[in-house]
Amino acid sequence: MMGEVLKAKKYINKQQVGLKVPLTRKGLQDCLDGLRGAVMIAYPGYFSLPEYEPAREVLENKIDFQYIQTDFYDVF
Repeated sequence: MMGEVLKAKKYINKQQVGLKVPLTRKGLQDCLDGLRGAVMIAYPGYFSLPEYEPAREVLENKIDFQYIQTDFYDVF
């Protein structure tokens, strides 16, 4: 699971701009699919994950990211 997290963090890292690596919808979807697969391996069918678990909400598309303000958070 950590491997997929590190892969996603590397893909969205701001240093990719200097390397001229484009951030694409397909690339983001690939990262999300990898994370979804890792969670499904650890928790088949999201078994034992509560409804309010943020990972579950993200993977089930229950969060609308359009209205989330992220400039207060430093994810790196």
